[in-house]
Amino acid sequence: MIKKLFFLGLFIAIFLNLFMFPAGQTQAAEAAKKKKVRVGYFMAPAFQEVTVNGTRNGYGYEYMRALANQAGWELEFVDGTYRECVARLMSGEIDLMVGVQHTEERGRTFLFPNMPAGFSFVVLRVRNDSALAYEDFESFDGMMVGVQTGSNNKEALLSYAAAHNFSVHIRYYDAADDLAAGLMKGEVEAMLAPSLRFASYAHEVARFGSRPFYVVASRRRPELINELNAAQSRLLLSDPMFRMRLLSKYMGLDIEEVNVITMSAEERRYLAEAPVLRAAYDKSAMPFEGLDPETGTLGGSSVAILNLLAGRLGLRIEYVPADNYMAALELLTDGQVDMLTSYKAEYSHAGDLGLQSTRPYLTLPMTLVANPYAKDDALAIAEGYIPDFWIFHLSGGRRLIRVSTYEEAVREAAEGRARDAVVNTYAANYHMQNHKYGHLNVVAIPGYANEISIGLAAHTPPELRSLLNKGISGLSNAEINDILFETLLTNQPFTFRRFISRNPLAAVIALSLIVAFVIAALLVVMWYRERALRRIREQLYVDALTGRWSIQRFKLEAERALRADPEAARAIVYVDVNTFKYINDVYGYDAGDLVLCAIGRHLAEKAEKGEMTARITADNFVMMLKADVGEQPTKARVQRLLEELPSLAAVRVYHISANAGLYFRADGETDIASMIDRANYARGVAKRAAVPNMLA
Repeated sequence: MIKKLFFLGLFIAIFLNLFMFPAGQTQAAEAAKKKKVRVGYFMAPAFQEVTVNGTRNGYGYEYMRALANQAGWELEFVDGTYRECVARLMSGEIDLMVGVQHTEERGRTFLFPNMPAGFSFVVLRVRNDSALAYEDFESFDGMMVGVQTGSNNKEALLSYAAAHNFSVHIRYYDAADDLAAGLMKGEVEAMLAPSLRFASYAHEVARFGSRPFYVVASRRRPELINELNAAQSRLLLSDPMFRMRLLSKYMGLDIEEVNVITMSAEERRYLAEAPVLRAAYDKSAMPFEGLDPETGTLGGSSVAILNLLAGRLGLRIEYVPADNYMAALELLTDGQVDMLTSYKAEYSHAGDLGLQSTRPYLTLPMTLVANPYAKDDALAIAEGYIPDFWIFHLSGGRRLIRVSTYEEAVREAAEGRARDAVVNTYAANYHMQNHKYGHLNVVAIPGYANEISIGLAAHTPPELRSLLNKGISGLSNAEINDILFETLLTNQPFTFRRFISRNPLAAVIALSLIVAFVIAALLVVMWYRERALRRIREQLYVDALTGRWSIQRFKLEAERALRADPEAARAIVYVDVNTFKYINDVYGYDAGDLVLCAIGRHLAEKAEKGEMTARITADNFVMMLKADVGEQPTKARVQRLLEELPSLAAVRVYHISANAGLYFRADGETDIASMIDRANYARGVAKRAAVPNMLA
């Protein structure tokens, strides 16, 4: 009897727990257990902001939310200026504050954790119409600099000024917006800004004071410092790339600043006295660079890019040919030339050779030229064109045949002495036009691409490297793509000699029966040239990853459609996948490629007849949609597209989100590049709002 009563009581208790106390109350009780922590929130662009709809975002905000998840805190944000937040932290009105740099006084006033929340430096910015040059210390002397009240950056500025023998006058502003307004009104000549702050109306003339910043706790809440240390350690262990992703998101990497090449006084003096620079190039590397073997003219993408840089910077260049890359590198190493047009920075160790190199200006995708009939399993490589660590991975223990040029490598494969030859994509297309190589196959090598920079001899001054880096930074993707398109499609003019060497049978027929077959011969020539151009167009017009339209093809077709129907209602959508770098870092590039292919396929399937899609670069996509139904239905359609992306079968496991910008075509507008830029600007607004799947 007692046992029956026990089980009856247990059943009643379970019933009451399940039905009398719903899950919502249980969750509320759990929430009530969370420790409430008050956090000071001062406004600083890209660090801590509040959008027009009241949403908080920024580096500091996201970092604090991540710590709260680790520590089990419920955060209450208290708004105020930087000075107000510091005062409240001292009085105990708030418990934590992020973005504080360490000083001895602050170390006595606040509790600092073991680990910084990030690193920043200080930037001195002037208006874009200012005549001040980069690190022009003589002109800096005596200038008025705007500084936000309470900022520790003032000490960094004064130390920097003392180290470079100039003095400054300080004018204080209570808020960041007031500081920016003071610069634009001319109240100050320059403003001091942290590195996280972006300003399109001003450009940088100095950078200094790299220091860590912390989340600090009030001494009235000493128990928080241990919890803070533990939360930061757990966050680092669970997500080592978290801070890097925040920097990438909020350092303004998605925003192109005004293209102003700021020069120091030393750089200007160098340009005024610069000699004619001798640049070595590989004359065998057509179509990327070199001498056309039929016409003897200099051409190629690298030469065109260097000429563009020289024109912008005011440099004069004389080109020196070399038989192959290693010969060109030897000219540079020996100091016989000043520059190397296409330096494979990954191949050789610049320090060991006493060389310098600029930042990369171009990336060349690599391919395998394969002979399926070859009996020997060897791999042919052109010496110096391919990094050593690639050779190790690509060879797989196979015998290596080392030659001097890409053409020799392709010949080794064509004649069966090697099964494969590793060449860049453009060289493969160029050499495959030879009728002798018709039995070869071209196979892409995913993930392998050569970064190309400008090599500089040891005797060149640092001002030259600095100027070239600034010029390369100012090159837009559109300019690079235009050069590639132009040089790859026009570098092979038809000559009778080329026709005979590459089409001997057709040449014999044409010469033997000149009168009878002249029309047929011309048709063969036209067809052969068209086939070569089509192969290059495919390389430019097809996205290598998704197999769908490239951005070049999209722009061409979209502008053609807009010109054909000037009054048609159209909308441009710029889609950006959030946290995509995290997928590559954690799951690998193969997973990232699958995600991009799935998104590209989904957008293409949702496009109606007459609509277009393409991948722009990395995780960015563009669409041109019909907007005849009106703006609101079109916005609703794009919003549905964004909300569908996370549920795709190949994407669901990665928990992605996306933001998009939408731009509606004005009457008669046909400039597709400008329309994409406006949609991209709207996308930037949506992304900075930090709301998943947001459309702007």
